[in-house]
Amino acid sequence: MPVLWQQCGRGGGYGMAITAKQGGGRQYPALDSMRMVAAVLVITVHTQPLSSINPLADTILTGIIARLAVPFFFMCSGYFFVKGLPQNAQNGNHERFAKLLQFTKKTAGLYGLCILIYLPLNVYMGDFANPSLTDILRRLFLDGSVYTLWYLPAVLLGMWVVYGLYFKLGKKAGVVVAVLLYAVALGGDSYFGIVKSAKPLATLYGELLKVLAFTRNGLFMAPLFIMLGFLLAKKPALTSKTWANNRAAFVVCFCALLAEGILLELFSTPRHNSMYVFLPMASWFLFRLLAMPAAKGYPGWRNLSMWVYILHLWAIVLVRGVAKIPGLAVLVQNSVLFFVAVCMLTLPLCMGAMWLQKQITTIRHRPKIYTHNK
Repeated sequence: MPVLWQQCGRGGGYGMAITAKQGGGRQYPALDSMRMVAAVLVITVHTQPLSSINPLADTILTGIIARLAVPFFFMCSGYFFVKGLPQNAQNGNHERFAKLLQFTKKTAGLYGLCILIYLPLNVYMGDFANPSLTDILRRLFLDGSVYTLWYLPAVLLGMWVVYGLYFKLGKKAGVVVAVLLYAVALGGDSYFGIVKSAKPLATLYGELLKVLAFTRNGLFMAPLFIMLGFLLAKKPALTSKTWANNRAAFVVCFCALLAEGILLELFSTPRHNSMYVFLPMASWFLFRLLAMPAAKGYPGWRNLSMWVYILHLWAIVLVRGVAKIPGLAVLVQNSVLFFVAVCMLTLPLCMGAMWLQKQITTIRHRPKIYTHNK
């Protein structure tokens, strides 16, 4: 685990959590800033800050707008994976695969740390009371040991899938397969209310969801967004003219995403609301606008966003616990106050984790003093 911590906060980054050195010393301050914004959006998804004010407004915020966060993190993973490849490794199977193994080791290490952090909560909630083997495997490799951690096994599996599609099957065919997987994911998510009206599809998805629980995972959802990150890594930075064009395209796609999400909410019955047809398009143009290289980035924000993602569930649990004290129930009754309280508690938890991270890194880098017995 300390090896992972050594990497956190250095230049560049894999998605939400794993950071790595960027090629050529380039920094991406807008991406670093968006990491922090996306981490807060993840908190909104899990606290629903507008639910006690206006349910539709909360759906728009947490069920549509905030759904840009996880695709952004997936795209960061794919983008910096390709950017981190040495130039002489672009067509070298050995170097590429070594990079994939390095990514897997670091991400699995972080996931293992997260599992340990939430092990007391799993025990308290009785998650290990007579679980089946299928449940254990699904939670470890698809859903996450707690519900907020699903991103880590998803990015692990998704990276292996995209690596095979892009480097083995070929870019064009790989993109087609990733799109088809995402189409399957839509049917078990936002479009489930439409899909279930067709009996053959309803039966098929019924059996699929008995095994997977969600199609929001590393097999169906993650590959397309990681693939988009791969493709974007090959794109040159935008010029002033192309930046304006991409901004206009993002506005159009974002408005279409809002309309799609609202219509599905009003006239259908989504099983979940984490994926939409216009989500990849809006995510593509947003990332293009943000992927502008500069001499200086914000490595501290990369590290902080990682810890916000990891620890905000503990903040949610603790705030709910405090709200059981007589007179403090308003902390959970008022959704805005609940969101603010969770954010305020998440920050000191993250500061403590970052302090501990720094101490461990310092100890590991402390020069060793050798003594010789005469």
